[in-house]
Amino acid sequence: MDADNPQEQAHTTAADDNQLEDSTRSLAEDGSTTEAESTEILSYTPTLWAPFAAEATPNEIQELITAKATCIFETWRLLKIVIKGFEEKIHTRWVNKSKPKRKALLLEVWPQIPEIHRPDIWCWKDLRANPDSVPDPCSLVMMPLLSIEDLCKTEPILMMLEWRARCHPETFVVEDFASLIFGTRTEIIEPVKMPGYFAVFRGRDTPQSYGKIYAWDSDEDGVQSESTRGHFGVNEAFWVLEAQMFIYNFLCHFSLTVLHDYSREDLLSAKPPYPPKPPFISSRFNNEGIEILPIAAYEDQYSVPGLTNFSRMKSLLLAKMASAEDHLWALRGDPGYFLHTAELRMFNMPESIFTKDGHADVTFREDGVELWTHVFRAHISEAIENVDFLNILFRKITHLQHLINHYKQDISSDRDLPLPLNTALFETCHATVGCAYTLMNNADIKGSIRGSKPLRNLYRNYDPHLEEKSGPPARYEAMYLKYEDTPDGARDHLLWLLDAIGHGFHQFILRGRGLHIELEWLFRLRPDLKSLITPWLNNQISTIGVLGECLHQIELYRPWISGYHSFYVENSSRLLNDYNEEHTQNTSLRSVTQSFWRYVTDYLAAGAHLNNKIYYPVREPYSEKFVNQRRTVEARFDKFWNEIIRVLKNADALPPRVLSIFDRYFPRTPPWIGPSSETKKGKKKGDKEDGEFNRVIAQARAENKKIKQAEKGKEAENRRAQKNKLAKMTRKGEGEGKGKGKEKERAKAYAAEADDEEIEEKLAKLGVEPRDAPREVTKRAMNVLDVLLFEGEDATKLREIAWKDFVYTMMAVGFKAERLYGSAWLFSRHGAEQEAIMFDEPYVGDEVIPYVIARQYGFRLRRNYQWKRDMFTLAPRAAPEAKS
Repeated sequence: MDADNPQEQAHTTAADDNQLEDSTRSLAEDGSTTEAESTEILSYTPTLWAPFAAEATPNEIQELITAKATCIFETWRLLKIVIKGFEEKIHTRWVNKSKPKRKALLLEVWPQIPEIHRPDIWCWKDLRANPDSVPDPCSLVMMPLLSIEDLCKTEPILMMLEWRARCHPETFVVEDFASLIFGTRTEIIEPVKMPGYFAVFRGRDTPQSYGKIYAWDSDEDGVQSESTRGHFGVNEAFWVLEAQMFIYNFLCHFSLTVLHDYSREDLLSAKPPYPPKPPFISSRFNNEGIEILPIAAYEDQYSVPGLTNFSRMKSLLLAKMASAEDHLWALRGDPGYFLHTAELRMFNMPESIFTKDGHADVTFREDGVELWTHVFRAHISEAIENVDFLNILFRKITHLQHLINHYKQDISSDRDLPLPLNTALFETCHATVGCAYTLMNNADIKGSIRGSKPLRNLYRNYDPHLEEKSGPPARYEAMYLKYEDTPDGARDHLLWLLDAIGHGFHQFILRGRGLHIELEWLFRLRPDLKSLITPWLNNQISTIGVLGECLHQIELYRPWISGYHSFYVENSSRLLNDYNEEHTQNTSLRSVTQSFWRYVTDYLAAGAHLNNKIYYPVREPYSEKFVNQRRTVEARFDKFWNEIIRVLKNADALPPRVLSIFDRYFPRTPPWIGPSSETKKGKKKGDKEDGEFNRVIAQARAENKKIKQAEKGKEAENRRAQKNKLAKMTRKGEGEGKGKGKEKERAKAYAAEADDEEIEEKLAKLGVEPRDAPREVTKRAMNVLDVLLFEGEDATKLREIAWKDFVYTMMAVGFKAERLYGSAWLFSRHGAEQEAIMFDEPYVGDEVIPYVIARQYGFRLRRNYQWKRDMFTLAPRAAPEAKS
């Protein structure tokens, strides 16, 4: 939560116990409900009310709404009483129950509770396959977060009890309606059609006012002066109340069942103050202390809504933007990286889908220039677009945060935002959704998923020779699933989730986080399914995940964000025009002719398989042959890129930020210099052992010896410089007046005898920053740093880095690790979240970082944090304990 965030908290938390005790929002605990009525409510078995006639009048709807609100407020009050007296007891009993006993208890509370996680998603799938089907029972789409699979876990229901008892029902209105989004959009939940009316929840403390409906031209209760009264139609309000009534009844009945050995009189008579909250239980951190964002997002569905964290948004987007920029820089400057990542992109091309007879299209063979033309065009264009779109979005979020700080004193939940801030908020929301949609559409995610190497055998391309087809189908309709004799339900569900992520209108059908939570859930059930996700696809999922997380933060800026839909309807044309104008270079980039890409591809690949034709020997022994080969490849790539930049610049297809990246320095291999004369003279023993290998080893040893001597000399020189500087400053500061000679001798003696700690302390007092001492790390971390920060010529002896070792090293040097969505990991230091860095986890195989990728990771760490190899040293081993 931002320390300076002026957004007011719209719900009551445990810190507001006095306010909660003084006012239960007009339900005073003074006997307004009799014990018999309370007993009747606690004995109620939760069921969903049946749909009503769609022709109901406003008065009839208001009567139903008031009845539901009355039930909600009564059950909320009773739930507070139970939690005040017995929360710790409920907590302890639930934690100690086995999963079979938990399941039996949940079935006792609600016999019709769905078995499967997110039953609404399965209904959605069935509805798309069978449009005339209707789920039975309706609770499958009414209560998607309540299921045996979900609630048998420890955390969800305890979180619901903790926060639903402590917070006003209004706090959860938006979340409760969001859980119904599938049912309302598909109209499985019968819509309440009442145009010209709206409902109000904010600040309504009585059953008669909570969710009350008003005509648009009515000023009853002074509602027209409530500028932030919320934007709920009658349909949304009615079904929110339906959901809340069910949830509070369910929680009350659950509490009663857990406390089965207490009489109802004991439960109702308990009125102690709120006890301290029980120990926080969460699975969002693993055993190594790494936070797992998909799990945190899953648990947040059962918790209280948070506040918008703009620092979090900026940190995520800045790290993703920097990663995209470094990726483009590496494509331009490192031929090995370009060849490696281009091949990964080639494994995800829609052109690779098999024809109807199960064979690859001869036009797009993997060893043909035609396929590589499409690969280069997609690979380079996507890298440029990612930099452009993320930079524009980052500027909008930065501007939005600036306006929030500027208008901090004018922001109140009782009135509208200042117009510039209100406009910036909605435009940022629109840009976030538009950025996700455009990036995924330009990358043809849906087609690329079906053309990925692990999945392409499940699909078949459109057969152009079918006579019954009057014309070619649309791009996405050109592929259909090949049905197998042995279907795999979990695999098919994964394909469905990926299809939804790749479909522009379905990316956020479950809000910003929903689809990513489902992917994490599926991978935990079936880890083997991860092998179906290619590294390139995983990176795209991480991009959508970061944008979805930003959208989630924007959606928490309440109550003002609730007006976005109305703003969009009124300004859709202007928003579209502004969006297109901001991304004119993207339109120009996509307009570059295919013949140009064919020309540059022909130059680089010469019609052959890329890796067979061009080999960049980055890990071969340091020799004249391989040095010359590297220089030749680099010169060829420079010509390749210079031609691309020239044409794209002339076509106005390169945004300013991209041009600045191309202006950076790109390291190149220096010319070969043979071994020195000293090396040749000192090789008498080696004459008996011939061969290139021994010569390289001898040279490497000599170079290592020189490096070590230089490092020792440098350390000695730095130490002498520090002592001399200290002596001079001591003479200047203390040697004035009489006794200059004595002070001079004292300073010299002190500088010669003082240990390191005394020197650094003295320098600090004098305002001099001493040279940092090397940081001690374990051998495991040192092995990783040796590879990442290697700057020598011969990389043959460097070992591969396991991803777990890389994460361990980053945490060992002071970073906090957080696994995001897809392949993305965020590493940040406490107090420096805006300097976070993002890396992508290898997702398949043995999870080892290829050297060509590790090399780039090292470049990024050196550039971002000025790391050098001599900044780290091996920690001494702990002395073994003496035997008694």
